[in-house]
Amino acid sequence: MHYFSGSHLNGLVEHEAIAGTPHLVPAGVDLTTSKAVPMKAGGCIFHHSQCLHHSHPNRSDKWRRAYVCHFVNQDADFTLISGFKAVIPILE
Repeated sequence: MHYFSGSHLNGLVEHEAIAGTPHLVPAGVDLTTSKAVPMKAGGCIFHHSQCLHHSHPNRSDKWRRAYVCHFVNQDADFTLISGFKAVIPILE
């Protein structure tokens, strides 16, 4: 996993779609300025929702799995990406 130091302090940034995938990438970001954060297989990492991050393509014959949780205020606005279903439990 690679991170862009201090990027969580910049607020929301414009993203562009990668054709044929559900992925969005920040516009105009130089990947060579990111810093590697090594993770062991099965490891876990937490980061701020506005922290820009990326990983290199998986070149192995095994799946790369991720489990993502987003925690927001109950009155938060969100936008669904076309073709994806959001499961939003309300905790009170």
